[in-house]
Amino acid sequence: MVTHFCMPRYPTDHPMAPQGVSVVLNAPAVCGVRAQADSKRHLEAAATLGADVEGVPLEEASEAITDTIKGLMRRLNVPNGLDALGETDGDIPNCLGSTLPQHRVTERSPYAFGDEDTGAMFEDAMNGF
Repeated sequence: MVTHFCMPRYPTDHPMAPQGVSVVLNAPAVCGVRAQADSKRHLEAAATLGADVEGVPLEEASEAITDTIKGLMRRLNVPNGLDALGETDGDIPNCLGSTLPQHRVTERSPYAFGDEDTGAMFEDAMNGF
């Protein structure tokens, strides 16, 4: 990511987003898509994170996991989306160029990500919660 963001209370003299912040900002979008490939597992993840998923149908696993993660992000005062880091839609090609070659991430997923899917996830992560 090309960021103009400095994490509060983070020791740095230049703009950057810590790796954990970058991951969590993308987590709702990524988990929402991946839930299509393994709904049961994502409902279990939502429950582990504190959601009440009793009676939630598998078809709603995507909403359950994304809503749960977004709720935790709000409670923890995580920046609200990639745009809060200074990212714009114009930065998505650069983000794609950094993400797609990371086969340890893309090839181990139960959902086959392509350029279009990954670009849509970055667009979704722009606005956060």
